Amino acid sequence: MFDFSQRVLLLTGANGGIGRGIARLFAEAGGKLIMADIGLKGAEEFARSLDPDGENIAVVKLDATSTGDMDRAIGLCIER
Repeated sequence: MFDFSQRVLLLTGANGGIGRGIARLFAEAGGKLIMADIGLKGAEEFARSLDPDGENIAVVKLDATSTGDMDRAIGLCIER
């Protein structure tokens, strides 16, 4: 239905219920995804279930109150 190839999504709260749904749809539509969440372990496990090779999905720890976390997340988007 959607074609998100050549697109990168920075998804905050990626390991929550709505975040997981959005991540799944975006990945299925061919997009690259940066999954950002304060709970890194759960987000990493979920990302591997969507993209076992890790080619199209990256995970980054993100505490929205941390400037350093925000800088790392944005840097990863630019890199991708």
